[in-house]
Amino acid sequence: MKTNVFLYNRDKNYKLIVFDDVYKLFHTSSQYIINDDGGYKIMPNLTYEVEINLAIEKVYEISQDYSQRYDWDPFPETIEFIGDATTVERGNKVKIVAKSGLKMEVEFVQVSPPEVTAIKMLNGPFILKSFAGSWLFKALPNGNTKAIFKYTIKTKKWALPLVSNKLINWYFGSHVKARLDALKQYCEEDRVKSNSFPPNMHKQSKVILFDGVCKLCNAWSRFIIKYDKNRVFKLASVQSREGQLILNYFKMPTDHFDTMLYVEGNCSYEKSDAFFEIVKQLNQPWKVLYKLKVLPKGIRDWCYDRIALNRYSLFGKYEQCLLPTPDHNQRFLKNEQ
Repeated sequence: MKTNVFLYNRDKNYKLIVFDDVYKLFHTSSQYIINDDGGYKIMPNLTYEVEINLAIEKVYEISQDYSQRYDWDPFPETIEFIGDATTVERGNKVKIVAKSGLKMEVEFVQVSPPEVTAIKMLNGPFILKSFAGSWLFKALPNGNTKAIFKYTIKTKKWALPLVSNKLINWYFGSHVKARLDALKQYCEEDRVKSNSFPPNMHKQSKVILFDGVCKLCNAWSRFIIKYDKNRVFKLASVQSREGQLILNYFKMPTDHFDTMLYVEGNCSYEKSDAFFEIVKQLNQPWKVLYKLKVLPKGIRDWCYDRIALNRYSLFGKYEQCLLPTPDHNQRFLKNEQ
């Protein structure tokens, strides 16, 4: 299979080379010499890999589906496509804010499903001269997938007295290993491997679970009904049979509720993440609230908890779960079993 690959040269430019086997290319050596004179080559890199008990197509899909990243990836605080881009495609750009505070804008320079996705840094920490990384996947004879992350990184010369390349490599390397372990754990969960979904839901389902006796939560559900003009979401109270089945599916408590839950397919979001995943799908002006997600998750969730844990005393509580009115009934998830 012919594969296009971008390589660095000594002037930090890129050259498009065609190779028959991209996996072999990236595993021949730490430096792949194209010729001895002009020196197009892959810069020295570090490699981490893990074997995952799941087919290569599914592993690639999970790793490159940015709507699922928050479910398993411990590195990013926020990931936002730049401009009109919404998917992983060559030439598209993404802004990443790590939980550590590190910020970087990257461009996809190679996208060849289900084997490789490669990025290069456009803007990043001021001490970095360059950064490039590749997700590589290989189907194994036993049906499993080998997932490999390779990256090349260089600091600026003036930064060496302050921080060495070894220290930078250690920092990124520790995160890469944690990310690969998290990807493996997520991919090997039964619900992912079996491609199963919560009861009464399918891949395209988007359901908001709320506390049916909380006055604030009921006001939130009415807000969704009013401003979800495209009827993207279904609603379910956590006390309803539908809500209880979903909570059981995700192994969450069914007798006390400290968070709103947003479920998309077989992925769940809690607390402030749930709020932002919902508002980003509403029309303006509400969609602009999504920009607040740049705040650190710890701060966002702390604010959410202050309201959620005191919602009854602050806003009141109904004696029993309110039933949807006839005109709102179709907006609620129905038990199909």
